[in-house]
Amino acid sequence: MKRKIGLLTAVALSGAAYAQDVKVGGYVDGGFNWTKDGAPETSFVTNDWALTLSGNSGGSFAFVEVSNSPLIPGALAATQFYGGHKYDNGFSWKVGAFNGLLGSEDNESVNRAFIHEGLVSGVFYATYGGLHLGYAASDSLNVDLVIGNGEGTFGPTPGLDPTMWALKVSTKMDDVTAYAGTEVQKGSSAKAGSGTDGETGYKIDVGASAKMGELHAGAEVAMVKAAVANADSGFGFGVHAGYDAMENVALWARFDWGNKTFVGGAESGYSLTVGPTFKMSDAFNLRAQWTMAKAGTGADAAQMIDVMGVYKF
Repeated sequence: MKRKIGLLTAVALSGAAYAQDVKVGGYVDGGFNWTKDGAPETSFVTNDWALTLSGNSGGSFAFVEVSNSPLIPGALAATQFYGGHKYDNGFSWKVGAFNGLLGSEDNESVNRAFIHEGLVSGVFYATYGGLHLGYAASDSLNVDLVIGNGEGTFGPTPGLDPTMWALKVSTKMDDVTAYAGTEVQKGSSAKAGSGTDGETGYKIDVGASAKMGELHAGAEVAMVKAAVANADSGFGFGVHAGYDAMENVALWARFDWGNKTFVGGAESGYSLTVGPTFKMSDAFNLRAQWTMAKAGTGADAAQMIDVMGVYKF
């Protein structure tokens, strides 16, 4: 698997090296965290970061992102690396590892209003490894299909069939966006006799958001079913709202809830996050947020306070 990833990374890098338009970018997101889940703990942390290299020429493009490895703590990895082509008729394709399709919140913290991803959006694959096919039917309608693996891998996902399918249909009209999508994957034949063989697991996601003057609002509904015989379906929903209080100050709030199957616990779980965002410059935002979350156990809800600055270059 390492050789395959290394080869695709080399292909993406070589494409960027010969592109007419090559850009280096990235972001750093870090600051202070206080957590009370039992005994209070405080620390200065790096919440997220990435270094990117991109290039395009005549419709062809390549992209490489280096960040913390999602599999090996403390190690670096190419978390995204892909190459592809976009055609004038609206069709496009890319192959490699890239961010997932589903979830109302972006996988990259620099593109989110909230420091940490919500309970509902966090249930979907953060990245895929495989082939992405896209079609822009019009300025307001897009269709995306992915055939590959979850979590950016190029080998079989443990316990699941090697092939995952993801589909998303999205639309945007003025300041209103909406989408619906699914991820489908079967249980692995390597687990024949364990109750998972031949069972199909799925995740379904439907969301919408709108901006009305100084107000922002959005909602997301999700259903999940594990690739296990007779598994119950999990259900969760999330809502968020924002208000541009001043030119460079916005107030945000988000609430997520999931039943016990959705959160994988003995009871339902929830999370609530509130706090302001300060736009210090076009490149730097400062966010201060309080979160209370219960993860489906009988324990008391955990609390967290974050003060994080994210700089994009």
